Amino acid sequence: MQSVSLADRTGQALPGSIRYERRGTAAWLVIDNPAARNALTASMLEDISRLVDEAAADQRIRSVVITGRGPCFSAGADIHNVLDILTGDGTEPDGGLLTIAAQSLLDCPKPTIAVLEGPCMGGAWMLAAACDMRIGSEAAVIGLTPVKLGILYPYAGIVRLVRLAGEGTASDLLLTGRSVKAEEALRLGLLTGLVPDAAAAAEAQCAALARLSQLSVRGHKELIRLAAAGPAEAAAVPGAAQHWYREMVESGDAQEGIRAFFAREQPRFGTTDLAAASGRISY
Repeated sequence: MQSVSLADRTGQALPGSIRYERRGTAAWLVIDNPAARNALTASMLEDISRLVDEAAADQRIRSVVITGRGPCFSAGADIHNVLDILTGDGTEPDGGLLTIAAQSLLDCPKPTIAVLEGPCMGGAWMLAAACDMRIGSEAAVIGLTPVKLGILYPYAGIVRLVRLAGEGTASDLLLTGRSVKAEEALRLGLLTGLVPDAAAAAEAQCAALARLSQLSVRGHKELIRLAAAGPAEAAAVPGAAQHWYREMVESGDAQEGIRAFFAREQPRFGTTDLAAASGRISY
């Protein structure tokens, strides 16, 4: 496993890296900056965007997981460079590199899972919120603390929070800056699952996802996202739905699923027969 030293946009050397590990059919992105509670530097966020795109293009990969090294998901954007991260060079969207990294997870055509084994603070929550599933352990803590620093949370992150948890919860968390523990986070909709061992649960989830029709999984992911989107994306819904239904008819997965059901066999979907080496590869 290789860990590299990164630099911020000024060229100053900063600790931390994003480790990319292939575990069976899943790509794991590990936030590795334990000396700073896995704080996210500008370069680390750029690497998240790049590695998510790499995993999306790899036919061996069926799902993408993001987690932190050790007992902390991430303390959020590196406080030393938070303004650089959020504002960028003026050519980037509101929220800068943080918004771009979160958008890469939202746009990933494959299922994405955030594994929260400990604190997930500030901008790090934006990454977790962009995932399809957020599995937490009992040690998970979520805190949105920009009001304590005098900064603004990226608008894209606010939109995602409102869609997941509602306007009232978003107001409560963002206006007070308070943190919530795992059980409350689950109740509020910030987590989709709460288990004793979040990493083990995510690995089991990835294995289960790999056995399903990838056409169906990816089609549902896109249609769920469009269903949750605002009016700006409503025009894309009919075309996307027609596309996936056409794919369903033409792919053969539906016929195989029905055949296997009546035969009481495990289906062998054509879209899950891609080469997928077992074992774990990392770099």
